[in-house]
Amino acid sequence: MLPVVVIRNSKLRDEVFKIVMKIADESGSKVIRVVRLDDECLVIVGDRACIPHEKLQEAILSNPAIYIAEESFAGAIIVDEPNDLKGLENELLFRLEVAKIYSKLPKLNCRKCSYANCLEFAIQVAKGERKIRDCPILSMEKKVILRIRGKTVFLTPWVEKLLRSVIFAFLENLKGADIRGTEKIILEVRE
Repeated sequence: MLPVVVIRNSKLRDEVFKIVMKIADESGSKVIRVVRLDDECLVIVGDRACIPHEKLQEAILSNPAIYIAEESFAGAIIVDEPNDLKGLENELLFRLEVAKIYSKLPKLNCRKCSYANCLEFAIQVAKGERKIRDCPILSMEKKVILRIRGKTVFLTPWVEKLLRSVIFAFLENLKGADIRGTEKIILEVRE
């Protein structure tokens, strides 16, 4: 379900790029060329991203773009013959939409939405069968919001409750701390 196109037949490269560039222009998406995928690293034009194979799917889905490769890539759309171009645009648009939705989800795979993981939920949202607000974690009223370097870290209800309890237990033991339960607490950790 990755927005990755593997061009095995070099004669079809120009046609694939026309389709990809049309989608990128219309959707405002980036196009990333994968130069090589070896045992340790995903090498893209102008960059060398060392991502373990088991984390490649997560990395690609969390960074929605259209990825073009010429080597085998698990979960990719393979273009080997002219017939493979027929449904390429629609399939790539769908996969790109799934990646965009997935990138907004908490990625906790909590199963509270009745799906096995956040990717399956994202697919249902892309099909129009669910709404992103149907994600139980996203729709919960948050009593604890954890941000690291400006990025929100989603917490399961149990972890949120535990963290809140620990913070309030700590604060209640400080002299002069008047705790009401609605405080905005900013904690900076420096080296």
